[in-house]
Amino acid sequence: MSNFYGDFNQKIDYVLKITRPGFHYVVLSSPYPPGPSSSAHQRSAVYVGVLNKDDLTEWYSFAINGAEKPYERNRGRTGLDDDGIPVVAPINTKRLSNSSSCAAVDSTIYCIGGTSSDLYASRLYYRKVRRWDTNSVSPGEQSQPWVRSTPMKVARCLAEAVALNGKIYVMGGVNNDEGGPEPWAEVFDPQSGKWVSLDPPSPKPTSSGLFSATLPAYDKLLLGSCHDDFLYLYHTLSNHWEKLHHEMDFRPWHKRPVVVGTRLLWFQYGNLYAYDLFDKWNFSTSIRGLERVVPLETFDPDSGDQPVLLHIAGNNFCLLCLEYVNTKRRLVLLHFIKFCVSDFVVRGSKIRFDASVETSQAYFIQMPQMNLDAVVL
Repeated sequence: MSNFYGDFNQKIDYVLKITRPGFHYVVLSSPYPPGPSSSAHQRSAVYVGVLNKDDLTEWYSFAINGAEKPYERNRGRTGLDDDGIPVVAPINTKRLSNSSSCAAVDSTIYCIGGTSSDLYASRLYYRKVRRWDTNSVSPGEQSQPWVRSTPMKVARCLAEAVALNGKIYVMGGVNNDEGGPEPWAEVFDPQSGKWVSLDPPSPKPTSSGLFSATLPAYDKLLLGSCHDDFLYLYHTLSNHWEKLHHEMDFRPWHKRPVVVGTRLLWFQYGNLYAYDLFDKWNFSTSIRGLERVVPLETFDPDSGDQPVLLHIAGNNFCLLCLEYVNTKRRLVLLHFIKFCVSDFVVRGSKIRFDASVETSQAYFIQMPQMNLDAVVL
């Protein structure tokens, strides 16, 4: 492990694992009673999409439990580049719209909206929606293609898109309309194949710095902007917005946070941040063991590619990031890092918790243009 930052060739041993006993996650005081499980099915894989140099979106997957399926090994994990370096092949490649938004329902990933990539022509904004059933990837067969789904009511790109209890909520974004898309928010039901407009909150959150997360146990979604001193909870069952004033010391700039219980968590500048939506306390901590599996400079805000934080279940989370190790060979390491969060402990008037790496996998891929998105299924 100590040679991980040494000779580049040492990186051929590209699967790193650190084990540590898990913890139990405890939710402290909340105005809501404990809810049911946050997912209707067992989550088994994380899918991450990156935009390659040919403007094609490449999709890779990581098994959450660390075990590889036979077809994953057959799809390029033993493949070599011209210099004999093992490189992972994507399980799916597709030309999708730039600046689209991704969300997943059950085993299906949806790519929503977007804009044209032609910088020398009038920019086009899209209503279109495409979907890909990840269950179509099976041993000995090619992955099924992306297929068209019902388009949104209005074209938009860079929108917030989250999946909650089998439906996809899309909010905000950018298009040619002054003041942004109208309707500002809409929801898609994959069962009926229909989009329905949603009344926006008033006032709307500032469009730049917008972030969202879901509270599945409470049938609510969270919406906010880094520029505002308030947040919104959308109650899906009663179709209304609840305004919450916050006291956040730090804010998730250009990050997608996650909510566990009543706590908002996000990863930024190499640290894990937490804010309780109702008790209104702030805390941040480093993730123990993280520096052993990826250089902390990878998380420099000027690096361009920002990590993605996902909640797996309970006290388990994962972090996805790109590490640029050799630009001459045009190879990067795609890291999948699982970590756990301990109990939140009250010490006087202060809250403390720990975060520690449990396992880490890293695979070489061809250098992409950017880290696009990731979902957990």
